[in-house]
Amino acid sequence: MNKKKALYLGIIASLAIAFTAYLFYKKSLSLKSEASASELQKALLSYIEKEEKYPVDLGEIKFNNRNLKVSYEVLENGRGCRFTIGSQSLELWDEKR
Repeated sequence: MNKKKALYLGIIASLAIAFTAYLFYKKSLSLKSEASASELQKALLSYIEKEEKYPVDLGEIKFNNRNLKVSYEVLENGRGCRFTIGSQSLELWDEKR
């Protein structure tokens, strides 16, 4: 009887540890994507102020993507841009819009 009890307690403890690790992993990804998005937005704004146009691709922008997938597209004939990092999507538009 004691072996079954110890086995069940071990399984419950393992599941609790796995769930906690999963929550920490998701929070880590969220913080990384927020930091990357903020850094990319600042880099894009400085590029736009300097060149007075949106970049065609992100190869022209230097930022730390923290090994996350980043997608980028120019919108409405260069009047805006959209980038997605992780699950976070942001858009930048010119003032005329």
